[in-house]
Amino acid sequence: MRKCSIRQHRALALVAIAAGLSGVCITVIGCGGGGGAPPAPPPTETVVSGSVVDATDTSSPIPDARVSLTNPTSSAARGTRALVDEDTTDEDGNYTLRTRATGEVELRVDAIGSFSGVAILIDITGRASVEIRITLLPTSRTVSEVLVKPPGPLTVRPGEQLPFAAQVLDEGGDPMIDVTPTWAVSGRIGTIDASGLFTAGSVAASGKVVAVVSDQAGVVDVTVETGGQPPGSVNGTVIDLETQNPIVGALVTISGRASVTDSSGDFLVTGLNNGPQTLTASAESQGYLPTSVEVEVQGATALLAPIQLVPLSPGPPPPPGTITGTVTLNGSLPPGDSITVEAVNQATGPPPVYSATLTAPGRYGLLVPGGATYTVTASATGFQPDSQTVALPNLGDTASGVDFTLSP
Repeated sequence: MRKCSIRQHRALALVAIAAGLSGVCITVIGCGGGGGAPPAPPPTETVVSGSVVDATDTSSPIPDARVSLTNPTSSAARGTRALVDEDTTDEDGNYTLRTRATGEVELRVDAIGSFSGVAILIDITGRASVEIRITLLPTSRTVSEVLVKPPGPLTVRPGEQLPFAAQVLDEGGDPMIDVTPTWAVSGRIGTIDASGLFTAGSVAASGKVVAVVSDQAGVVDVTVETGGQPPGSVNGTVIDLETQNPIVGALVTISGRASVTDSSGDFLVTGLNNGPQTLTASAESQGYLPTSVEVEVQGATALLAPIQLVPLSPGPPPPPGTITGTVTLNGSLPPGDSITVEAVNQATGPPPVYSATLTAPGRYGLLVPGGATYTVTASATGFQPDSQTVALPNLGDTASGVDFTLSP
């Protein structure tokens, strides 16, 4: 009877620090099929390429770094790894490796200079090419945890795209906002690019999305589902609370199902069970706070009200427009009376009314929003009012010399 090895009997995610290297290895190990299978066809070549950059400044390549592929399964019992291929990064940090191995291989970058090394186990089965940007953390920085958002487990349909984000925490638990992880996937669930954008594969599979920084990794379980699914769905729109404009690329999750908003801010989450569910919308990479709402799923459910996201840090208010001038009277102002100058937006009308009050003839000034045309009116008790049209086509524009002479 054919015996399964220890590796074939285990089905788990293993995070291990490679000996002699400040790094992390991520793998998913599963049991293979039974005996009697036909011989596997000769393996085709897989090209693994990418670049090695500074995790705190991804525009800074790291040259002369040793990058290698090893087969950790061929000699695991002896505690060693068989070298498959190796390369040294060029002046732009680029590397290219080739292998005819199948299954999991370890992609490793040795520590160099002031940077820690890293090692990631990737599955290259059936793939002609794999591109991974590897980020190395300066040895002066220490990571305590990597959190991947959205958290799992997640279930997606073939071809769906999900934007993942990683929060890297230092020893004190504070975010390291300048640190970018290395993104990778394990299992045949799809691909992920250097920004964390995941694209699901075309076949049913289970695996993990992994964000690695130095010796820490954040992991999310992802399942690609191709068969039948529950009948419930939710569609709606995600918009900016302040501008009311649609938000493109926002991630919407409901009970592990996910969707990304399109160019109109619309989303559709399918495969949901009927009943109460929690919907979470997020676009943190675009500067928005995530929000959650309760929805009642009953078949195809349309949300009548849009999901509104609040900006993390609203921008500064636009500079005001300025209208200045002088009011002159052909006569005397009665004691206790005043002169009023008012500006009204011609397109919207009052309210609001922007006004200034003078206790005697002289100069006035009004602060109004730019990008509009105003009717400016000066008036005083016992005098005929006078009006002028003032255009401020741009934000921060100034109109001076808007003078008035009022007569009884």
